[in-house]
Amino acid sequence: MLKQYGKKESGDNLFKSATQLALSISNQFMFVTDYDAGNLQALTKDGNIIWKFSDLELKQPWGVCVLSGQYILVCGRGSNNVLQVDKKGKRIRELLGPSEKLNDPLALAFDRETSRLLIGNSSNEIHVYTLSKM
Repeated sequence: MLKQYGKKESGDNLFKSATQLALSISNQFMFVTDYDAGNLQALTKDGNIIWKFSDLELKQPWGVCVLSGQYILVCGRGSNNVLQVDKKGKRIRELLGPSEKLNDPLALAFDRETSRLLIGNSSNEIHVYTLSKM
C-alpha cells in the first residue's frame, strides 16, 4: 500500500462512509461520495479537503464521475437524479431528474469518445445517455 486516506491532520475521520471515487482528468484531485454525510468531497493527492458539496436535491450520494471539461457528475440514490457540479464545488444544474425513471442510481461512467453517460441502477439496469457539449 502506498497511501491511505481516512484521517484529517487533526485526527478526525475524512468520511463517514466513502462510497465511490473518481479522479480528475489531470489526476490532481479525487472526488469522493460520502453516503452517510450526504456530500461529495474534493481532495488533493495529499488527502486535504478542497471543498464539500451538498444539496437539498441530492439525497444519499453514491456514484461520481468526471466529464471532459472538468465538470463532475454525482448521482443520488435517494433522490434518483444526477447533478452537475463544477470544479469549484458549485452546483451547475440537475442533469437528470426523477422523470428519467432512474431506480437507485449507484454507478456513473462517462465515455469521452462517444460522449455517453452510463448509469448503473440497483434495478439491475444500465441507462445510457448521449450528452451534448456542456
